[in-house]
Amino acid sequence: MTDNTNKSKPSNRSAGQPSTDIIRKKLDKKILALDEERRKLLESEARFKDFAEASAEWLWESDERLNISLVSGDLDDFSFSNLADFSTASHNHSSNEILKILQANEKFVDVVVQSNAEANNASYMRVSGKPIFDAKGVFLGYRGVGRDVSEEVSLKSRIEFLATHDDLTGLPNRSLFRQRLEHSISKVERTGKQVLLLFFDLDYFKKVNDTLGHDAGDTLLIQVAERISACARSTDILCRLGGDDFVMVMEGASPQDGNRIVREIIAAFEAPFKLHDELVYCTVSVGVSVYPDDTKDPELLLSYADLAMFRAKQNGRNGFEFYTAGLNSIAHQWLDMEQGVRHALKEKLLFLVYQPQFDYKTNELVGLEVLLRWRHPQRGLIPPLEFIKVAEQSSLINQLEEFVLEECCAQLRLWLDAGYKIPRLSVNISLRHLRSAHLSALINTVTKKHAISPELLCLEISESALFDNVDEVKHNIQRMKNAGFQVSLDDFGMGFSSLKDLKEWAVDEVKIDQRFVAGLVSSKEDRQIVKAIVALCNALGLHLIGEGVESKEQSEILADSGCNTMQGYFDSLPLTPPELEKKLRKLK
Repeated sequence: MTDNTNKSKPSNRSAGQPSTDIIRKKLDKKILALDEERRKLLESEARFKDFAEASAEWLWESDERLNISLVSGDLDDFSFSNLADFSTASHNHSSNEILKILQANEKFVDVVVQSNAEANNASYMRVSGKPIFDAKGVFLGYRGVGRDVSEEVSLKSRIEFLATHDDLTGLPNRSLFRQRLEHSISKVERTGKQVLLLFFDLDYFKKVNDTLGHDAGDTLLIQVAERISACARSTDILCRLGGDDFVMVMEGASPQDGNRIVREIIAAFEAPFKLHDELVYCTVSVGVSVYPDDTKDPELLLSYADLAMFRAKQNGRNGFEFYTAGLNSIAHQWLDMEQGVRHALKEKLLFLVYQPQFDYKTNELVGLEVLLRWRHPQRGLIPPLEFIKVAEQSSLINQLEEFVLEECCAQLRLWLDAGYKIPRLSVNISLRHLRSAHLSALINTVTKKHAISPELLCLEISESALFDNVDEVKHNIQRMKNAGFQVSLDDFGMGFSSLKDLKEWAVDEVKIDQRFVAGLVSSKEDRQIVKAIVALCNALGLHLIGEGVESKEQSEILADSGCNTMQGYFDSLPLTPPELEKKLRKLK
């Protein structure tokens, strides 16, 4: 018989079932793992937030209706409530393009939107978005990023502006001008109207840069642009081609409109320009061409306006010319003349003649004016006005005057050495040469080279020099006066010289313009003007010469008016040195 007293009772747990302690340990381990995962997620979220903030980007979300539901960060300028607003505010995409992307729930990248309507204070954001869908493919909205790119857009706009505009004046430059001209032409082709092209070039602009400096020149260009713009219509387009060249496109304008506006612009230049502490007078020459009357080619239209402007300069500057077909041949003639003068200087085809100046009462020879002549191999003698006008438009006039000074001083020395009693010689000095810093040194060098006393040379300047508000002109005249040379004011009466001008510039002599002399017999007004000039010169103690005297009647009226020194064909034609020597021998 078996004893079961000491046998163990069976356990209540099923075989293989884990104990409570084991389960608890596993749960604790799982909780720790979840806590660690949560900690890592929080760290990752914080790290992502730091990265987002460090990258200067902001995050946004929208719902399925494109309403913006979340924007991270403090964005004062963000004024969008719906993604559709991006289409109307887009800076680099069309409105339709953005709307099509949003309607198709597609991804968009780098859409730049303007978040402030004020152009001068606009801020710009670059926005990218990705569509979000649930597991079943249902569209839930967009999620994306944005970045402030105001500085980038501003810099890009500035670069684009500089590429198409003049940095100094802010006007469209040559590149944009061509686009605007072609656009205007394409518009009027449909309407049958005209386009006027005005070409502006400042008269003597270089003197401002040379004498007052480039800063003053820049200031002048800015003020010039303002004066022209003030006269233009609101639809006119003023551009700067470079240097002192401006052009204006007048779309839908008639030649009568152009005539009126050009006259207003020229009148606007009558007032002086204030350049720092200096008051400077500057005029403008203008050329006008008309589309389609002159040409339908934009390039030729510009060339024709330039050619007309050049013609305005030839005609004395401070004026305007419309293009005509004849200007092409005139331009070629002008270039041929300029080349001819250069050739004449090189081949010694130029020579001097001398026109006597006599005292009416005593018939004494009191002076000689030096005149330049050109004997062309084929054309014979060319009138001085033809080639002098060409030379005055370039540095050629300086070369011609240097030739005249050298030749007349050399001839005067020959006469003096031969025992002839020679009165003073009068030599014309151009306004261009008066602006040269080397003029005084040139005159002194040449006269010393030939041992000519300064009192034997009188330097004639035009009346227009009195209005040239450039210090170098005044300095040159003063240097010549200080050196002992006399200064004569030529063509007096046709400008606007006043008593103050004559006193300030301290000239020694005045020559009555020959146009007044020509009218002495027939015009009472001219006789009164001459009497007034005589009275003025007597009051200031100035010597007076009447030039262009061609008749006995003219000489008598001049003498009765008080002008005794005369010059002209009535007394003597200009003489070559041998011809003058014969006259000098008779006067002994």
